[in-house]
Amino acid sequence: MVVPMALCLTIQPCLSLLKFLLHRLILLIQVEKVSTDSFYWTNRLIAALADAHFSSHLGIWMIIRKRPWLWGHEMLGRVDCALEKGEIVDFEAENQALSDKIQEATDQLLNKILLDASNLMTNHFFL
Repeated sequence: MVVPMALCLTIQPCLSLLKFLLHRLILLIQVEKVSTDSFYWTNRLIAALADAHFSSHLGIWMIIRKRPWLWGHEMLGRVDCALEKGEIVDFEAENQALSDKIQEATDQLLNKILLDASNLMTNHFFL
């Protein structure tokens, strides 16, 4: 497919701006302390640990990745039923309960991935 030159000229500045903004965002995030207290860093650690042996971790991914969707749909169904019955729903409590459940599952996933990655690694680290 041939892209007209005028289109390339209009897209290029947008791509450059997007790359610049993405680079700035990465720099801002890198200032933060890496800790499992942060959901972002927990997921980054999982990705970094699982990357080298991704195919070995595929079974875990397939099981775990569907759970939050199921929990979210379950919560929506429960809240919808309560609202239809005229009951008062504490949305913040429901949201916090779902967030806590996802955080717990993420921590369990980190434990599994770390154990698998530790068992699959080649020991080249020396002090």
